[in-house]
Amino acid sequence: MAKSDFVPTADNDFLAWLEPLAANAVSHQAELGLSATDQGGGNVMLGFSKLRTDGVNIYAFDEATGQFRFLARDTQQPYVDNRPLAVPGKPELRRYKAIYVLGDEEIGLFSDEVVVNCTP
Repeated sequence: MAKSDFVPTADNDFLAWLEPLAANAVSHQAELGLSATDQGGGNVMLGFSKLRTDGVNIYAFDEATGQFRFLARDTQQPYVDNRPLAVPGKPELRRYKAIYVLGDEEIGLFSDEVVVNCTP
């Protein structure tokens, strides 16, 4: 049932609708299936499975702060990170992680981190 199809009644409620996602967050972490593919020129294509959520929030590691920072919310895959390389013409490693979004809330656990070598 898609989010837009949900209508609470005496026979169903939102928590019951959400239960398949919340029941085993660890398995859903793996189901997110975040993948990253270098497309050249600093472009990285990120794939994911959104299951019955509204989408995913994608985070990228920021070398300057040593922390992950919010990059984008996406509702359809693939997401293409087209930020320029930090040093033009020099390859770099990029690290990403993602988490499911339902409404405006992040739910479940973060995906495993993926690392991709970005080529010029």
